[in-house]
Amino acid sequence: MRISVVPSKRLLKLTAWGLLLALAAAVIPTWSGLWLAWLLLLLVVASADALFAPKAKVEVERMFPDRLVVGRWQTVSLRIIHKGGSPVQLLLYDVWPPEMEGEPMVPTQRLGKQQSRICDFSIRPTTHGQYSFGPVYLRQWTGLGLWERRQCVDEKISLRVFPEFTPGCRAK
Repeated sequence: MRISVVPSKRLLKLTAWGLLLALAAAVIPTWSGLWLAWLLLLLVVASADALFAPKAKVEVERMFPDRLVVGRWQTVSLRIIHKGGSPVQLLLYDVWPPEMEGEPMVPTQRLGKQQSRICDFSIRPTTHGQYSFGPVYLRQWTGLGLWERRQCVDEKISLRVFPEFTPGCRAK
């Protein structure tokens, strides 16, 4: 599992406002105190948001049907288990093989403390053979939304897709 923390769009916008204040302070020297106060306030608030934000303790498990068959829409489920002590809001993204068509799931999930949820999405294999699903990506924002915690859950899995053998049925 890989985790990285990056500034969110909100923090970048607030920083851009600080740069505008710096430009204004260069033209109007009496505004330099306002710019310095903005810079210090942003630094303190962003640091506190990063340090005290609850961290998601999340496990992800993929569940497939017994057999994946060419040309048939089938449901894949992701079980998200949150083991943390405070509620979190997550944005999920699953990577399926490019040889399959897919209908995405509802990406944003709100999980309470010690809660789990199952998210379903549909895939349709277009050819038979051995395929690998990539990792599951999660995003979580801190309490004030100034930082974005990105997590890659290495839930890589390989599976076999079978041709349709039902009499009278053909894949479309």
